[in-house]
Amino acid sequence: MILLAKSYPGIEKQLKSGDPESWALLEHHSSATYQVAEVLLKILEPILRKWTRLSESEYNKFVLVVCLSAGLHDLGKANEDFQKMLRRRKYLQRFRHEIWSVLALTGSGPFSDWFRKTIGDETWVRIGQMGILSHHLKATRETLYADHETAEIKVFWKDQGVIKMFQSICRLAGISSPDFSSPSISSYTCLGEDADKSIRIWTREILNARIDPRYQHSIGAVRAMIIAADRLASAYKGADALKLWATEALNRVLSEQECSKIVKQGLGEKNLRPFQKQVGDSTSRVTLVRAGCGNGKTIAAFQWAKTHSAGRKLFFCYPTMGTATEGFRDYVSDIPGLDALLSHSRASLDLGELASTGEEDEGDSLNMHSRMLQEWTAQVTFCTVDQILGLLQNYRSSLTLSPAIF
Repeated sequence: MILLAKSYPGIEKQLKSGDPESWALLEHHSSATYQVAEVLLKILEPILRKWTRLSESEYNKFVLVVCLSAGLHDLGKANEDFQKMLRRRKYLQRFRHEIWSVLALTGSGPFSDWFRKTIGDETWVRIGQMGILSHHLKATRETLYADHETAEIKVFWKDQGVIKMFQSICRLAGISSPDFSSPSISSYTCLGEDADKSIRIWTREILNARIDPRYQHSIGAVRAMIIAADRLASAYKGADALKLWATEALNRVLSEQECSKIVKQGLGEKNLRPFQKQVGDSTSRVTLVRAGCGNGKTIAAFQWAKTHSAGRKLFFCYPTMGTATEGFRDYVSDIPGLDALLSHSRASLDLGELASTGEEDEGDSLNMHSRMLQEWTAQVTFCTVDQILGLLQNYRSSLTLSPAIF
């Protein structure tokens, strides 16, 4: 059976000829996600080390867990429900694929012993499992404990697509692949009742384990890296191209000279006010400014950014979409050579009202993936504050943007 991770228009016809697009195959998407995770970890290493506060040996565990979990996050798509859903658009899966991914790696799952032996630490095994389960943020109590006790669902753990997936990931990681000749690894029909029981046992184990609070930042970082890597691997067709793109996009940062250019254009013929100079001279990472509307707080903020955001991406957060749009239009929309982005749910409409020339293509409207690609590339992003604070509430859009925010 050809195991798919993604669908696309015309896939039914290509499946009949046995020649679907390679990037849509489970083994290719899994390998691509692993490789993107590697790139993210390399670029963000200084920040992730500070964020996770791990020792050298534990940080190495963190890297291994992120990469393996990113590579294995879609393992559970190797079940008949998911494969039917991709082939027949109206077919509904009875258990979400991330549940199957976790079940394969925990308890009596066929790859549980291999996963534990490879990682070598039970705490990090659980962190990896949690990252996999939460990579769509839809693993709620209702979806975990589905009402499908009598269902019979075939899982394809010994399919060639799964074998190739593991071989590819293990080759990238420099580790041994599971022994697929073992009788514990097989394709079989699973009762919904058994799947439900297994996921309940695993959930109870996680709750009873009481993972040390010092790993909380690591848990969040693992989840964020998996989500971001998965989204990028889904948006790009080909591991080499997306690795190069991710490296270039995240290294496209703001310089002190570009901040000065924004300040100069915003001031026009005026000079900096005393309070703007004072803000710019602040050495604190947190600087509170009180000033009335129209007094130049945004200019002061860019003056501050010359010191604090040079060599990084800059996010300007506003309370409303309207104020974000106004800020974008007034300060950065027409600066040559500056990669600036307005990012909120009405951005495409507002930008159409502000900058339509009559020459735009009908296909220029932002979709989910193209918006993500733009957000990663931008040097300066004007957005609403919830887009950043969403990291604290596990908003998927915020977690997807996390590599650029970090």
